[in-house]
Amino acid sequence: MRLPHSALALSLITFLALPLFAQATTVTPTEHHGTWENKYEDGDGVPDELDDYPFDAKKQSYSTTTESSFNDNPSVATVVSDSFPFKLQGVLEERGDGDVYRFQIDQSQVNAALPVTFVLFMNDFSYKPTISILDETGRAIFEIKNNTEAIGKIGAIATVSFERTGVYYVAVAEQNLAGGANATYSVKAFIDTDYDGLPAELENALAMDASNPDSDGDGVYDGNEVYVQAFGALQLDLDNDNIPNWLDSDSDNDGLLDNLEKLTDLDLDGVGAFADTDSDGNAIADSKEAVDISNPLDSDGDGIYDFLDLDDDSDGLLDINDIERLSKLSLTEQFQVFALRFDDKLGVTMTDRAFPGERVYIQGQNIPVSDSFLVIKGQSKLYNIKLSDVAESGFSFYLPDNIVDEAEYEYYLASGSVKSNSRYFTVSSPLTPVIKDLEDSSLKAGDILKIFGRNLQPGMTVHFGDIVVSPDSVVDGEATITVPANAVSGFLYVESLQLISNKIYFDIKETITLKSDSIENIIGYSEVYVKDNNGKSYFRLTQNGVNVDINKNDISYNELYIKNSNDYIPTSTVAIFMEEKSVEINAERLALSNILLIPSISKMAASDA
Repeated sequence: MRLPHSALALSLITFLALPLFAQATTVTPTEHHGTWENKYEDGDGVPDELDDYPFDAKKQSYSTTTESSFNDNPSVATVVSDSFPFKLQGVLEERGDGDVYRFQIDQSQVNAALPVTFVLFMNDFSYKPTISILDETGRAIFEIKNNTEAIGKIGAIATVSFERTGVYYVAVAEQNLAGGANATYSVKAFIDTDYDGLPAELENALAMDASNPDSDGDGVYDGNEVYVQAFGALQLDLDNDNIPNWLDSDSDNDGLLDNLEKLTDLDLDGVGAFADTDSDGNAIADSKEAVDISNPLDSDGDGIYDFLDLDDDSDGLLDINDIERLSKLSLTEQFQVFALRFDDKLGVTMTDRAFPGERVYIQGQNIPVSDSFLVIKGQSKLYNIKLSDVAESGFSFYLPDNIVDEAEYEYYLASGSVKSNSRYFTVSSPLTPVIKDLEDSSLKAGDILKIFGRNLQPGMTVHFGDIVVSPDSVVDGEATITVPANAVSGFLYVESLQLISNKIYFDIKETITLKSDSIENIIGYSEVYVKDNNGKSYFRLTQNGVNVDINKNDISYNELYIKNSNDYIPTSTVAIFMEEKSVEINAERLALSNILLIPSISKMAASDA
């Protein structure tokens, strides 16, 4: 269970628990032997596969320790009083929950030098549990890679050999910090000399080779062939041919051999292909989709047989959604996507950028309102989201909670046999700083600027264009910064933990003197006016000069106006260069200004086209 205010401790455990692997070697075990035909070797009425002591009628289950309240870090770990073998059980009750158990290793166990495997079982396959073995300091100890893989009922597996006596911990968590009432689990810890995720007594009771992790040599290891969870129960003989999975060359009797299908589980139903007659979950039997079971079809040439492949034509639309699974989608202009928009809780709107699990909006045109899918393609992940709440101009949806962040994704719409244009967006980490627009974006060098947002850290940096400064202070989502002297108008963003925030616009104001002693000869009017860049005040230009505020840029432009009744009409534009404090407006300056202004106008026209 979760200890209040201990997320940091749990995160530390998770960080320290990253495993180091060594290659497994095999040690010959000791003794009892049973037969596959005899389901109750000790006659106690408990099937051998469910009996932790299949040769002892007086025992059926390992000594069990149930998690205690608030046991999510080593200081409050649940104590396991028994030695191996033992069983743990608990539940990850809520998001961020984790459980830690404490046990002791004595000298006799160190001397035995036998590998111990911890197998975590979970019935709800939607969770992705983790299990780590930590030493007394809370650091992960060196793991030996087990041959059996985490799939289906086996949620996680870890094998270690203890080289020192003392206190150790078992840490259980969920990869995405998910939790809930259904997140119940059990852990069995036992000697596992052939590294196949099974105790020797169980292997002997089921007439397996306890010294060989793959009794039938098909490339699917014994632990995975025993723990086949299908149709709501363990299926030791999936095809009911009286040959158990670990001795059967075709466990699901679909004509495709286990050594070809192996453990592939792209449809994530918790059943490996060797035990699944529809391995890709598209309602077409593997034997039919393979066409030739001795040389299965791979239509798109991606190295994945069609009967395993979720997208046989690699067009992004999964076969279960594709009316023509072997024909790629054709590009259409009948409907289009323009942009992805995310409205943050802070009131910040981002375009083509969002966060895992958040609600976003895609703007488009003539969007089909029925039987359409949004295809999202990442480097190693593909999502199809059926459209709902659709209007012709756009629709909303939630990004998956487990979508990989700090990555770019392509997206487009698919309807029937056609697809729209593609656009791209970025998924940012939830730790990314987000900053609000400035209440007053007009700044001057030396001003004290306050930025409000979230994930603002004291160690972050503030970027005024190419100029980088550190904040004066950061407290409770508020950063105080002194505007640097050489900053120019542009975009501002912050960077924290190598994560970059959204950008906000700011103006750097600078006071400059404009003057002219020959303006009437140049323009033809005796009264010419200039305007502050705040857009509120007009000042008559004189030979003595007038002070106005301008936006500080490499080149800034200021309009000259003539007055007609109560209206001010623009007549010319003057260019002002960086670092100029006083400008004499004459014929040469206006001619140069016009030359400089032409590329800017052309650029603006091109961007509007």
